[in-house]
Amino acid sequence: MQLHHGRRTITGNTAWQQLGGILYPHSANISGGEITNNKAPAKNSTSYGHGGGIYSESGVTVKNVTITGNNSNFEGGGIYGKGAITLTDATVTDNSQYDVYYDGKESTTPELTVSGSVKAGYYANYDWKLPILVSGALSKDSVIRVGVREGIKPNAGGSLLIAEPASGVTLNAKNFKADAADCVTSLGEDGKVYLVPCTHEMDDTGYTCKKCHTQFDARVGDSAYYQTLTKAFDAARGNTVTLLRNVTLTGNCSSDTYSATLDLNGKTVSSDRYYIHVGGGNKPNTLTVKDSGTGGGTQALDVTFYVSSNGTLAVDNSYTGKISRVELQAGGALERFGGEIGELALSNAAHGSTSTGYGLKLWKGNTNACTIGKFTDNNKSKSLTVQDLLGTDYAKCELYGENSGTWSVVDKSTKIAELTGYTAYKVQFPECVHQCADDSNPVCSVCNKKLYTKITAQSTDGTTKTAYFTEDSALENGYVEAIQTLNGWSNEGCTEPTLTLLRDMYAFGTSMPLTGTLTLEGGTHTAKNVTVANGADVTFASGSYKGATIDGTATVKEGVTFTSTVTVNGTLNAKGGTFTGNVKFNGSSIANISGGSFTSDRTHGGVEFLNSSVTGTISGGTFAFAGFYTTKEVKLSGGTFKEIVSSGDNKLADLLAEGAAYYNGDSAVSDDNISSLTNVTVKSHKHNGGTDGKGTCSICGKQMAASLVGGAGTRPLPLPSRRRTRRTAKRPSRCIRM
Repeated sequence: MQLHHGRRTITGNTAWQQLGGILYPHSANISGGEITNNKAPAKNSTSYGHGGGIYSESGVTVKNVTITGNNSNFEGGGIYGKGAITLTDATVTDNSQYDVYYDGKESTTPELTVSGSVKAGYYANYDWKLPILVSGALSKDSVIRVGVREGIKPNAGGSLLIAEPASGVTLNAKNFKADAADCVTSLGEDGKVYLVPCTHEMDDTGYTCKKCHTQFDARVGDSAYYQTLTKAFDAARGNTVTLLRNVTLTGNCSSDTYSATLDLNGKTVSSDRYYIHVGGGNKPNTLTVKDSGTGGGTQALDVTFYVSSNGTLAVDNSYTGKISRVELQAGGALERFGGEIGELALSNAAHGSTSTGYGLKLWKGNTNACTIGKFTDNNKSKSLTVQDLLGTDYAKCELYGENSGTWSVVDKSTKIAELTGYTAYKVQFPECVHQCADDSNPVCSVCNKKLYTKITAQSTDGTTKTAYFTEDSALENGYVEAIQTLNGWSNEGCTEPTLTLLRDMYAFGTSMPLTGTLTLEGGTHTAKNVTVANGADVTFASGSYKGATIDGTATVKEGVTFTSTVTVNGTLNAKGGTFTGNVKFNGSSIANISGGSFTSDRTHGGVEFLNSSVTGTISGGTFAFAGFYTTKEVKLSGGTFKEIVSSGDNKLADLLAEGAAYYNGDSAVSDDNISSLTNVTVKSHKHNGGTDGKGTCSICGKQMAASLVGGAGTRPLPLPSRRRTRRTAKRPSRCIRM
């Protein structure tokens, strides 16, 4: 059938039997004119509603025709063909349900052939409907959009052939556009055009690809983008899912097989129908919700998190906004220490699960507690009580309810299903201002709890401020609060800040940190792994300490004992005390030692100066062993050493301060240009010229090289080492007699 419409327009037709605005039961050649605004409605059957513009049973050739604005309920809003379709200088655009749709039988011949100036969209739901044959050269303005079903879209590293040229025809990939998300077109080395996965690059919106123009809801890891949050969760497999824009769910999201992290990135999720599912797989897993976005963290999440019996929802402190609803099955866990949850629903365990109780962690100190808008008991028995809710972790806490701005304790025997009269709830610990009548029996006279620390300071009005604290536990941060309170008093102008141990202190994980300026009174008690923080200034007045790290400044007095390794990265002022373990001076640390007993021998490390940047003075103290990496910067004017050594070619003489010498008993050691001495004491004296006429000091036996004459008289000078020679040469001119 040959139809020549010239420039006539066929418009406003409704299909007969709902098949095609224009129906061609046989092969047809159509040239010229416009086909627009025709309809192919359906009668609740996919057998109808095809081919809004043209319905062809046996093939159709369209030349110099514009087919636009046509509508079909199912496939082929522009052209629906069961035979081959040929487009030459044709425009088939802006029609509903795919511009051009081939629905014939599978074959090896091209189902769509194009040439000239063609603008059209073509949809292939099976790969055998491709490639498109380009029988003649396409004009530069030709654009053929190719859409494919998700199932035949190329995977990473793959490709799908979509167009091939006839003999003598050269293709340009720019004439073909991908109507498939995540894909772009590419010209292969064989001269054919392929659909390939896009290597996405986001534009300024943060969610639209510059290359393929696909818009995405989320990213998994650093480079995998997904159009829906549901698909992103399916692909997460333990990675972080990052929101790229505000998302309204179009399906449920599930974190059931692997643990994952949802990074809100300053965006939000909403849905009144779909939910985010946590757990429910073959093994326990956790979904962590956080917000790394700039200016984010407070936006509301109007969505339900459904936590199964083996799942955990953990909300990071970076997100403090309101979550509208969390439903928790028995055995499931919820961890949130701030922000708000609109409704917390508590349900029976999953089918087949024997789990009981709820892993609720809603409190981490009274300033870090999650507020709950309301509780709902979805258990069949409706017998859940406040006591059941608190469990053993928070057995000493109370559930508080708010009514007209006033918070009050909710009786623990109250059933959750019968909670009324409150507009919000939160778990709180009833705080006590601890008192102690006798520090030798450190028990609070108010609440009868054991007390572990006491702090005191002199206030500006002349009175003494005092406070007592309990040990660190799941409920209280006693030691941390003690240090913070004491530092706060100092900032207010109080003086003589003192921390006193009332019991042995072992309950601090890996260290007991000391910050600010304070005096530590350990008394007869022992503390483990003390750390003097960088910038802190701590005086150890008494007590026993199992190991210490000094990053700030520590002053040690008599009566203090260190029974394990002391590592000095800052400054140690040892005025007394006993050090039975290894003492190590690292980096640019400073050693000021005027007293103290260092009993660790060479085998157990002794006292080690491990870096050439260590500085300081030793004017007293006793040492079982002292080892010096260098003899440049630490100077000795006193001290008793059972064994003292220097490394390499360094000489012990170079450690001595001006006028100091090593003594063995009452006799000075004349040969100190060696690297090891035993059983010596460093003493200081003034050299004299001796009586032998040779300039030998009668006190230490050192040979004097000259005498220095100045305003204070004559002073003999010993034979200098090379270092001393250089220092002498730099002094101001005086009269030297040789």
